Amino acid sequence: MKILALTVASVALLFDTNMVFAQDKDVSATRNTPVLRPVLVQEARSGADRKISHVDLPGFDYYTYKVDPFIRAAGALQALGQKQAMQELLAFAKEPGKRFEDRYGAFVLCRMLFTPKEGKRTEKQSTTFRRPGIGAAVYVGAKSIPGNVAEWPLEPIELIDGVPFLITKGYYMQGQAELPTEYIKYCIQNCDWNSVAFKPKSEHEKKAALAKLMSVHKLKPFDREFLSPQIK
Repeated sequence: MKILALTVASVALLFDTNMVFAQDKDVSATRNTPVLRPVLVQEARSGADRKISHVDLPGFDYYTYKVDPFIRAAGALQALGQKQAMQELLAFAKEPGKRFEDRYGAFVLCRMLFTPKEGKRTEKQSTTFRRPGIGAAVYVGAKSIPGNVAEWPLEPIELIDGVPFLITKGYYMQGQAELPTEYIKYCIQNCDWNSVAFKPKSEHEKKAALAKLMSVHKLKPFDREFLSPQIK
């Protein structure tokens, strides 16, 4: 099945087995072998002496996505403290990769590390934690395209007991997608920092989270085929 590479002003068509992403000047389709890219994390050290190192983080696409690297990265960023973690997250989003969408993992981390701001709603600041502006999502289990946005408030993921499942198969895009750096800045300005720490999950815990996801959203057996590789 072929994918069209279109200009920014055009509509990017998403097919069931591929992802289409917006780049700086055009919208390009990619279906390459899995590409791992780095995210800055913290190695535990004594006292205030801390070292930043790199670990591999899967790309933002359902045929390479895994929950474990994102759980580790989110936990490591939380361990840095809010201020430094935000700086590292911005650095990650700006770091060039072989593919533009390699930086889209920042959207996943934002949905994990930030929460809707509590308190009184004002004209300038909403309590809503909006989704990233990267197109109209095709959701797992959707009966129509696009699906029900309200059902997935943390798109592109669903957090089940600390396990971040990717629940989007791709996007319909018209125009240019929001840059990861811009979404991070939005989160910093309009959201609270997540106080719930992310910790590694056992195989049993991940399987239990998947079963809960399937039950809560009334997903079908073929949806499990999309989700189960993410916890392996």
